[in-house]
Amino acid sequence: MRHVRRSPNFDSGMIPEPLLAFGGQHTHVDPKTGLGLYGPYSLSGQKTPVLTSIIVGIVGPPSMVGDAEQWLEACKGVLTNDGSEPFLHPHYPGFNRDSSFKCDLIFGDTWREAIRNSDMVAAVGEANPHLRLSRVIDLYLRQVEILAQRDPKPHVILISGPIPGHGHHTLSTS
Repeated sequence: MRHVRRSPNFDSGMIPEPLLAFGGQHTHVDPKTGLGLYGPYSLSGQKTPVLTSIIVGIVGPPSMVGDAEQWLEACKGVLTNDGSEPFLHPHYPGFNRDSSFKCDLIFGDTWREAIRNSDMVAAVGEANPHLRLSRVIDLYLRQVEILAQRDPKPHVILISGPIPGHGHHTLSTS
Protein backbone atom coordinates (compact mmCIF):
# COMPACT_ATOMS: atom_id res chain seq x y z
CA MET A 1 0.00 0.00 0.00
CA ARG A 2 1.35 3.36 -0.99
CA HIS A 3 0.91 6.36 1.33
CA VAL A 4 0.04 9.61 -0.33
CA ARG A 5 1.36 12.63 1.47
CA ARG A 6 -1.17 15.48 1.58
CA SER A 7 -0.71 19.01 2.72
CA PRO A 8 -3.33 20.37 5.06
CA ASN A 9 -6.01 22.39 3.34
CA PHE A 10 -7.50 25.24 5.34
CA ASP A 11 -8.53 28.84 4.97
CA SER A 12 -7.07 31.56 7.12
CA GLY A 13 -7.78 35.18 7.71
CA MET A 14 -7.39 38.07 10.07
CA ILE A 15 -9.95 38.99 12.69
CA PRO A 16 -10.09 42.77 13.09
CA GLU A 17 -9.21 44.24 16.49
CA PRO A 18 -12.39 44.92 18.48
CA LEU A 19 -13.12 48.47 19.56
CA LEU A 20 -12.95 48.89 23.34
CA ALA A 21 -15.21 51.35 25.16
CA PHE A 22 -13.74 54.18 27.24
CA GLY A 23 -14.90 57.34 28.99
CA GLY A 24 -17.18 59.77 27.19
CA GLN A 25 -18.44 56.96 24.94
CA HIS A 26 -15.16 56.97 23.01
CA THR A 27 -13.73 53.80 21.50
CA HIS A 28 -10.22 52.69 20.60
CA VAL A 29 -8.50 49.41 19.67
CA ASP A 30 -5.61 49.86 22.12
CA PRO A 31 -6.37 49.71 25.86
CA LYS A 32 -3.32 51.79 26.87
CA THR A 33 -3.99 54.53 24.37
CA GLY A 34 -7.74 54.53 25.04
CA LEU A 35 -7.23 54.86 28.80
CA GLY A 36 -4.68 57.62 28.33
CA LEU A 37 -6.90 59.62 25.99
CA TYR A 38 -10.38 59.04 27.38
CA GLY A 39 -10.13 57.41 30.80
CA PRO A 40 -12.08 54.37 31.97
CA TYR A 41 -15.50 53.50 30.61
CA SER A 42 -18.38 55.62 31.82
CA LEU A 43 -22.09 55.36 31.30
CA SER A 44 -23.74 57.52 28.66
CA GLY A 45 -24.43 60.99 30.04
CA GLN A 46 -22.26 60.43 33.11
CA LYS A 47 -19.93 63.42 33.45
CA THR A 48 -17.95 62.26 36.48
CA PRO A 49 -16.72 58.77 37.38
CA VAL A 50 -18.64 56.66 39.88
CA LEU A 51 -15.57 56.57 42.12
CA THR A 52 -13.37 59.59 42.77
CA SER A 53 -10.97 57.59 44.95
CA ILE A 54 -9.89 53.99 45.35
CA ILE A 55 -8.63 52.82 48.73
CA VAL A 56 -5.83 50.28 48.31
CA GLY A 57 -4.95 47.89 51.13
CA ILE A 58 -1.55 46.19 51.06
CA VAL A 59 -0.57 42.86 52.63
CA GLY A 60 2.87 41.24 52.63
CA PRO A 61 6.26 41.14 54.32
CA PRO A 62 7.35 44.63 55.51
CA SER A 63 9.95 45.36 52.81
CA MET A 64 7.57 44.24 50.08
CA VAL A 65 4.74 46.36 51.49
CA GLY A 66 7.14 49.32 51.33
CA ASP A 67 8.03 48.49 47.72
CA ALA A 68 4.33 48.24 46.83
CA GLU A 69 3.68 51.66 48.34
CA GLN A 70 6.57 53.16 46.34
CA TRP A 71 5.13 51.60 43.18
CA LEU A 72 1.64 52.96 43.93
CA GLU A 73 3.12 56.41 44.61
CA ALA A 74 4.88 56.28 41.23
CA CYS A 75 1.61 55.24 39.54
CA LYS A 76 -0.03 58.45 40.76
CA GLY A 77 2.20 60.48 38.44
CA VAL A 78 3.02 60.41 34.76
CA LEU A 79 5.39 57.60 33.83
CA THR A 80 7.40 58.06 30.67
CA ASN A 81 9.68 55.88 28.61
CA ASP A 82 12.33 56.55 25.99
CA GLY A 83 9.65 57.31 23.39
CA SER A 84 11.17 54.96 20.80
CA GLU A 85 7.89 53.07 20.30
CA PRO A 86 5.07 55.45 21.26
CA PHE A 87 2.28 53.19 20.00
CA LEU A 88 3.61 50.00 21.57
CA HIS A 89 4.67 51.68 24.82
CA PRO A 90 2.69 54.92 25.31
CA HIS A 91 3.39 57.08 28.34
CA TYR A 92 1.26 56.31 31.39
CA PRO A 93 -0.90 59.34 32.29
CA GLY A 94 -0.83 58.78 36.05
CA PHE A 95 -3.67 57.63 38.26
CA ASN A 96 -5.01 60.72 39.97
CA ARG A 97 -7.97 63.09 39.96
CA ASP A 98 -6.34 65.40 37.39
CA SER A 99 -5.52 62.62 34.89
CA SER A 100 -7.86 60.86 32.50
CA PHE A 101 -8.73 58.44 35.33
CA LYS A 102 -10.25 61.29 37.41
CA CYS A 103 -9.71 59.18 40.51
CA ASP A 104 -7.17 59.20 43.37
CA LEU A 105 -5.33 56.22 44.83
CA ILE A 106 -5.45 56.25 48.63
CA PHE A 107 -3.21 54.03 50.73
CA GLY A 108 -1.17 54.29 53.91
CA ASP A 109 -0.92 53.18 57.53
CA THR A 110 -4.66 52.52 57.94
CA TRP A 111 -4.70 50.01 55.08
CA ARG A 112 -1.31 48.33 55.55
CA GLU A 113 -0.87 44.91 57.20
CA ALA A 114 2.61 43.45 57.28
CA ILE A 115 3.34 39.75 57.73
CA ARG A 116 6.20 39.24 60.17
CA ASN A 117 9.32 37.97 58.42
CA SER A 118 9.75 35.25 61.06
CA ASP A 119 6.22 33.94 60.34
CA MET A 120 6.90 33.92 56.60
CA VAL A 121 10.27 32.18 57.02
CA ALA A 122 8.61 29.48 59.16
CA ALA A 123 5.79 28.95 56.64
CA VAL A 124 8.12 28.87 53.63
CA GLY A 125 10.46 26.51 55.49
CA GLU A 126 7.77 23.82 55.78
CA ALA A 127 9.04 20.66 54.04
CA ASN A 128 5.63 19.39 52.86
CA PRO A 129 4.73 21.48 49.77
CA HIS A 130 0.97 21.25 50.37
CA LEU A 131 1.32 22.29 54.00
CA ARG A 132 3.80 25.03 53.00
CA LEU A 133 1.31 26.53 50.54
CA SER A 134 -1.51 26.27 53.08
CA ARG A 135 0.54 28.06 55.76
CA VAL A 136 1.59 30.89 53.44
CA ILE A 137 -2.02 31.37 52.29
CA ASP A 138 -3.17 31.43 55.92
CA LEU A 139 -0.65 34.19 56.71
CA TYR A 140 -2.05 36.37 53.94
CA LEU A 141 -5.69 35.55 54.70
CA ARG A 142 -5.28 36.59 58.36
CA GLN A 143 -3.99 40.00 57.30
CA VAL A 144 -6.70 40.40 54.63
CA GLU A 145 -9.34 39.64 57.28
CA ILE A 146 -7.86 42.36 59.51
CA LEU A 147 -8.01 44.87 56.63
CA ALA A 148 -11.62 43.89 55.94
CA GLN A 149 -12.52 45.19 59.43
CA ARG A 150 -11.13 48.69 58.80
CA ASP A 151 -13.35 51.69 58.38
CA PRO A 152 -13.42 52.62 55.62
CA LYS A 153 -12.67 49.25 54.05
CA PRO A 154 -10.21 49.09 51.18
CA HIS A 155 -11.77 48.71 47.73
CA VAL A 156 -8.80 46.64 46.57
CA ILE A 157 -6.16 44.66 48.44
CA LEU A 158 -2.74 44.33 46.85
CA ILE A 159 -1.02 41.10 47.84
CA SER A 160 2.72 41.64 47.85
CA GLY A 161 5.07 38.69 47.91
CA PRO A 162 8.21 37.15 46.50
CA ILE A 163 8.22 35.79 42.98
CA PRO A 164 9.59 32.24 42.96
CA GLY A 165 12.92 32.05 41.16
CA HIS A 166 13.60 35.80 41.46
CA GLY A 167 16.11 36.67 44.14
CA HIS A 168 15.18 40.36 44.35
CA HIS A 169 13.60 39.97 47.78
CA THR A 170 14.86 37.69 50.47
CA LEU A 171 13.26 36.88 53.76
CA SER A 172 15.29 36.72 56.92
CA THR A 173 14.49 36.35 60.57
CA SER A 174 16.20 39.62 61.48
